[in-house]
Amino acid sequence: MLNFLEDIALPIDDTKKNASFLTSIMEKMKIGSSEERLDIRQEDDMDLLIETHPYIRPASAWFQMARLCAPMLYLEIQSERGKAMQLFVWCKAALTAVAQRLEKVTKNGENPLFPNEFGPVLKKIAEQLIGNFDCEEKLNLAVLYLFLMIPSPVRETIDHIIQWLQLTLRTDSVEDLRSPFYLGRKEPRHKENYHVIVEEIRHFMFPKGCLTNIQQDILIETMVDLRNANRLGKMPKQLEESLKSKKCKNDEEPTTPVRYAVAPKQSLREREQKNDGRSDLNPTEDALVSMIETMLNDTKMSLSEKTKQLQNFSKSYPSLYNRFFKGML
Repeated sequence: MLNFLEDIALPIDDTKKNASFLTSIMEKMKIGSSEERLDIRQEDDMDLLIETHPYIRPASAWFQMARLCAPMLYLEIQSERGKAMQLFVWCKAALTAVAQRLEKVTKNGENPLFPNEFGPVLKKIAEQLIGNFDCEEKLNLAVLYLFLMIPSPVRETIDHIIQWLQLTLRTDSVEDLRSPFYLGRKEPRHKENYHVIVEEIRHFMFPKGCLTNIQQDILIETMVDLRNANRLGKMPKQLEESLKSKKCKNDEEPTTPVRYAVAPKQSLREREQKNDGRSDLNPTEDALVSMIETMLNDTKMSLSEKTKQLQNFSKSYPSLYNRFFKGML
């Protein structure tokens, strides 16, 4: 894992700028919460059209994913058009709806899906990993980690877009997004359509100025490849093992403050041997007495601090103080 990704959650020490960093992400977390949607009748119309119309049925999965990317997408039938032109109008309408929705939620790219604060990290990824054939898996890992750092609602939006691109590459049933009569095609239709969509949405994906168009293309292509491999959004093995190791360590080393901890159950004899004269204490009282004893035996703590802590203890627990520490103040 690249070192520069470790501090992305709090990129700088300036609390005001960190607040801005978090705010920009939180703004995107409104995605899907208060957006306009089609009414029930229009939703039913869209379901019927996409699943039953002979022109659109072969590309139904592509259109359904476009609806996830743009909930306001609504297609109308114009009977005077031929098959190719009607399908082109629908496909173009789907692309326009997705672009308009992204334009709205990202404020025309000013607040892109990959937050502006991620710009330095994206730039480092591009400089160190893109174009280096020996770093292909490192690039995959960097993208996986970066993707997981994005809040879930925004991450879901990005994932829908990547899945839409994934479906675009899998079908030739989508009409050419430039024109049904376009003659300048250099690649199969599905690849040409993929490039048209990327060109339309790239402005809303990444911060301005940190990546070239080619670098943006490579990062998007990397996400598509990771999704094809069922890895996008999944924790890398290194991270999963690290979290498991940390969990095991935490299980072995209790982190609850001692004053709130419940001591492990022990037999009466064990308690009497370990805590002379403390066998009648409840677990919380026993823990409090042990805490004060540990504090008093701490050679690194100053005498004034010990006195202050003991005074506070005597006020809060006078009976325990009088029984175990009387005369020490």
